[in-house]
Amino acid sequence: MKEILCIAFILFSPNLWSLVEDDVSFIETFDLVKSDVRKKMDGWDVNPTELDAASYRFKGQARNLTNWEKLDPYKWLDFNEWAKERKLKDENTTWRRRLREVDHSEVVGRVLKCVGVCVNYRGTKRVLAEHKTKILEGDEFVTEPDSHAWIILVDGSILKVSSKTSVTLNEINFSKTEILVMMRLNKGFINFQTRIIGEFKAVNRLESDLSFYPLPLLNANREYYMIKDYRKLNKKERLEFSIEENPGHLSQSERLNELALKNDKLFEKRNTRFYIYTPNLSIEGANSTVDLFYEPNGQAIFQVNDTLENFNKTDTRLQHMEVTFRGYNNKKKAEPDNGVWYEVDPKGRDLEQMVTNLPEFNVSRKFLSRIPSIYLARELWLDKYSSKILDLNLSAYKLAELYGYRLWDEEKSDETIRRLQFVKEFVRRVETTNLFSLGKILKNTNLTGYNKSYFAKAMRSHYDAIRSRNNQVNVLIREMTDTEFYLWAVKYGRL
Repeated sequence: MKEILCIAFILFSPNLWSLVEDDVSFIETFDLVKSDVRKKMDGWDVNPTELDAASYRFKGQARNLTNWEKLDPYKWLDFNEWAKERKLKDENTTWRRRLREVDHSEVVGRVLKCVGVCVNYRGTKRVLAEHKTKILEGDEFVTEPDSHAWIILVDGSILKVSSKTSVTLNEINFSKTEILVMMRLNKGFINFQTRIIGEFKAVNRLESDLSFYPLPLLNANREYYMIKDYRKLNKKERLEFSIEENPGHLSQSERLNELALKNDKLFEKRNTRFYIYTPNLSIEGANSTVDLFYEPNGQAIFQVNDTLENFNKTDTRLQHMEVTFRGYNNKKKAEPDNGVWYEVDPKGRDLEQMVTNLPEFNVSRKFLSRIPSIYLARELWLDKYSSKILDLNLSAYKLAELYGYRLWDEEKSDETIRRLQFVKEFVRRVETTNLFSLGKILKNTNLTGYNKSYFAKAMRSHYDAIRSRNNQVNVLIREMTDTEFYLWAVKYGRL
């Protein structure tokens, strides 16, 4: 008993240790000290009003910083550990804020739609991903065989994930001048598009990826605008409307460009920079698009572009692309040309232009040629979820408290640049080591390369949708009520 009292006296003696608000709260809650606990002791110069200097909580974070689930009780009760921690806290007045930043994972994006089976891994937790599933920093998104998905990031970038693919969305960082997206392609094939400023062309043709239709976001579908147009017509005009080849495409395009013009203002003074890497390759770019394939212990194959099909680009922001390789001392860089397929050797030492463009890659590109419904869904979600987050007038405090994001470059203007420089060097070294391990673990694995299994199911679904577009149900969509249209989308869209 005497030993316990002695320890309590040492730990909580106001003459020995400067106490902060958390300490005082703990002592008062459990009535450990009978006298009043003072937060300012003679000679310690601790000002209670400055305890939370430059500190804020992110949306969804608890006020208490103690992680009780992961707390080691022996370490927590160890006096020496407490003293060292107390010393570090006293020397760093912004320790609360930094601890909150490290402990917080920001929302990178949301799943627009998954066809088949898609899984989102968050640490050891595994959940099936569906419409509106949130993806946080550090999550790994995986598509099973014959499955594929569209993901829309908070910054308006679009990620198409093909079958048998695993991608980890590591970070999304916002500053007043840039957005930085970082992800790792673990295996498989992805198409990544940043949001580029410009106007979409109204193309009087079917969309190029009908395997996802109808989308769960009802007012993004072409049929939604077909119904609206049909309701405005008289009896004679409805007869003429019934023989139109692609009804609703003009109204849908008008709505798309109307929203795009509104949202362009969010990006005019801000670049979208990205860093995508595999074990044998890193691609850094800004305001551009990337198609990338990687097979563990095999090649990486990629193509870059600075615009989109059926799109009039008016973007005057920085557009560039740079490729870096592997090796502890290999700092070689390359600038790939637009629209050219390149291959990188399994060890990540160099790249070569592919002698012939494989038809499998050209097929995968065709899916992206006419996707106004996907782009419209992106603009609708930008307006709903991101417009306030991307407001340049938003303070760091408001961005954290209201929306759960950290504002970079607030204290040092080159913070995002230094972050990217660190990541590039760190990734090059770590992935070089990973390549050696992969070479040993997978040395007897047969490599398949990119083949039709990555897109065959999507292609079959696309052509099935084309064949069924003139059946009785699809013909009568234009005459549906709002409720009937919703039920049709539920049945055929697998909501």
